[in-house]
Amino acid sequence: MLQTKHIYLRLIQEADVGFLLNLRLNQNLNQHLNQVNDDKEQQLNWLKNYKQREVRGCDYYFVIVDKELGDIGLVRVYDIDYVNKSFTWGSWIIREDNRPKYAAIESAILSFDFAFNELNLVTGKIDVRINNFVADNFYRRFGMQYKYSDELNNYFELTKTNYIQLKYNQYYKFLLN
Repeated sequence: MLQTKHIYLRLIQEADVGFLLNLRLNQNLNQHLNQVNDDKEQQLNWLKNYKQREVRGCDYYFVIVDKELGDIGLVRVYDIDYVNKSFTWGSWIIREDNRPKYAAIESAILSFDFAFNELNLVTGKIDVRINNFVADNFYRRFGMQYKYSDELNNYFELTKTNYIQLKYNQYYKFLLN
């Protein structure tokens, strides 16, 4: 199981469709994400298709679970390129009510650990909407390297080497004892 002191990740299931829609339809949380329709059946079909991509090792969608509070968010590792050993990290959303202060950093650690260590990839790619200042600042503080911008996004990368250094030099206090 992927876990830190306070949280763990589990693969999303079709039964999580209500939780997913609740987060993705929250206007305070979804303003920087691709929009979804308020259609449970459509989202359930998307999840069924996703589960096929998961089986093929192309896409992993996790529910972020607080050990005391239960389900608190979502994060994805997707666009996996095993030839170039890269992936995209995103679709990251954490509920706004009763949000644990450690949830962001611990969910990032876990999802990058999964991609770098379980999948043996070496480069994480991250795109963030230009006006998403909170996420942009988090990515820079986390140690992601700014690469370039276009009219919609800023693009960052995090290499496995840099991540390992950051994890043990800056974020070790979040790891399990």
